Amino acid sequence: MIDRIRYLLRLSDLTEQEIRLYLQILKKRTATIPALIASTKIPPVTVYRAMRKLEERGMVQPKTVEGRQREYSPLSLEHLARHIGGEQRKLRRLELALKNLDRLLPFMGIDELEPDTIEIREGVDAFRDEYVKIPDTFENEFLAIGTAPNFWKTAQMNYECPEERNFIARRLSRNIYSRVLNMYEPQALLFQRNDSREKRTTMLTDELPIKKDCLMMCSRQVSHFVCDVENPRVIIIRQPELVALHEQHFQALWKRHA
Repeated sequence: MIDRIRYLLRLSDLTEQEIRLYLQILKKRTATIPALIASTKIPPVTVYRAMRKLEERGMVQPKTVEGRQREYSPLSLEHLARHIGGEQRKLRRLELALKNLDRLLPFMGIDELEPDTIEIREGVDAFRDEYVKIPDTFENEFLAIGTAPNFWKTAQMNYECPEERNFIARRLSRNIYSRVLNMYEPQALLFQRNDSREKRTTMLTDELPIKKDCLMMCSRQVSHFVCDVENPRVIIIRQPELVALHEQHFQALWKRHA
C-alpha cells in the first residue's frame, strides 16, 4: 500500500524529499520542522522549502504552538486530488486557448509598443462583453457567420434578451446593415422573420465551414466567438490583412449560397 501511495505522489510531481516528509507526518500525526529534520536527516533548507510546497498543495495543515513554533498535521489526500484536478482544468483551458493559434502567430506583434492586433479573452463575462461592444466598431456593414443556438447557449443569452435588443438598436441607430450566414435552425428562423424590420439579410444553409462557433466582423475587426460552454473565449483580430482575408472568405461563401 505504501509503495502505491509513493508511486501516486511521484505522479503528482512531488519530490522524494517531499514524499518522505509527508509520510513522516502521516505516521506521527503531528510534527514540527525540527522533529522532521531529526527523523528524516533532510537538510533544514530543503525541509522548509518542501513544507511550504506541501502546505500550498493542501496536504498539510500548520498550527502555531507555544507562541511561535509551527506544528504540521496531515490532511486527506483528497485535498491533493482537488489541487491536481484544478491544475488539470487550468491546463485544459490553456490547451483550448492555444489550439489552432499557430496560423495567427506571424501576425502577433512582439514589440511591447505595437498595438495588440490579436487578443484572446476567456470566460462567459468576456464572451458577452465583447459581443455587446461590437456595435461601437461599426463603420459600414456587419457580417456574421456561424450557428445561433451555440452562441446563445454559450453567452447565456437569447434573441429576445435585453443585451441583444440593445445590440440591434445601436446598429440600427447607426444605419448599419447586416448580413448573416447561419446554419438552418429554429432560432435562426426566428430572427430571419424580422430581417426587413432590423435591416438584415439572413441566409440559412445546411452546410457551413464554421458549424460550432460564430464569427462576427466589420471593417476594423473580426471577433471569433469560440462557443465552448465549459471554456468560452473570444479571439479578437484587428490585424488588417487577417480582417480583409476573413471578409473575402465571407463574400465568397455568400455568393456560393446566394
